[in-house]
Amino acid sequence: VSRFRRLDLNVLLKAAEGITASLRLEDLFRRLLGLAMEHGAARRGLLVLERDGFAKVEAEATIAEDARSSAARIAIRIEPRDLDSVRAPVAILNYTLRSGESMVLDDAMSSGAYVADDSVQAGRLRSVLCVPVARGEEYQMILYMENNLSTGVFSSQRLELLRLLGNLTAVALDNALMYRTLETRVAERTHELQISLRKEGELVEELRAALGVAKEAAELRSRFVQVVSHEYRNPLTSIKSAAILLSDYNEKMSPENRLQMADAIKEDVDHMERLLDEVISLGRQVKLRRQRTDLVGYCAGILEKTAQAE
Repeated sequence: VSRFRRLDLNVLLKAAEGITASLRLEDLFRRLLGLAMEHGAARRGLLVLERDGFAKVEAEATIAEDARSSAARIAIRIEPRDLDSVRAPVAILNYTLRSGESMVLDDAMSSGAYVADDSVQAGRLRSVLCVPVARGEEYQMILYMENNLSTGVFSSQRLELLRLLGNLTAVALDNALMYRTLETRVAERTHELQISLRKEGELVEELRAALGVAKEAAELRSRFVQVVSHEYRNPLTSIKSAAILLSDYNEKMSPENRLQMADAIKEDVDHMERLLDEVISLGRQVKLRRQRTDLVGYCAGILEKTAQAE
């Protein structure tokens, strides 16, 4: 295995560990764009997410020079913005969004189909890359990177590395989008309940304690579901990531690396089996009994005891 291939494997293993642990879109965008900038030789990068036919720039990364030292750092801005509000060659972004194909320009401002593009000339863009990252039934995400100092920096090896990062991102992006959808639904439902409670002003005091109990129960249930979901999804995603690496690099891996991947898969499977046994055991221990309860009287009793204690 060549030194560059070993570097590829190290980057992908690091990416698999960090990306698959991201449940929130903001964390996923930050990790993916940070890795792409770190290993992609770009001066600036964008993540563009299209959902329901509308595309927005979700994250932007730039190289920020540190005046106190010679080192440079990657500054990442997480904020949804319209394509037209961001300095970028929109024609290139739209080409990759519509065609699903990658585009690499070695010297955009001097030659090629986009040499007359205002954004290309205004930004004095040299090397430009635009590559699909992930695609689902209702969304697609692309990665745009540019370098205004050097030509031909986006080699075929770097393009391949960014595509593999995209493969690892696809599963995590599905999970993060689902998590955001659930958060939105919970917020909407909470808002509806708040409106309903305001209309029932005469019952506010009696129901306040009950709402506190219900909220606590909902939070406990939410945390339980999140923990179980996280414990299941992490091994599943790690297994899929390992399978991707084995598929793409099987012939280039040493026997030790292949054995390491196989052991990792077996360890994740064993972990899932243990977790499943624990959940089944818990379900057998918990016995539920349904009965009618005077909720208002129950809450009034709590309030009375609280007043006596004060």
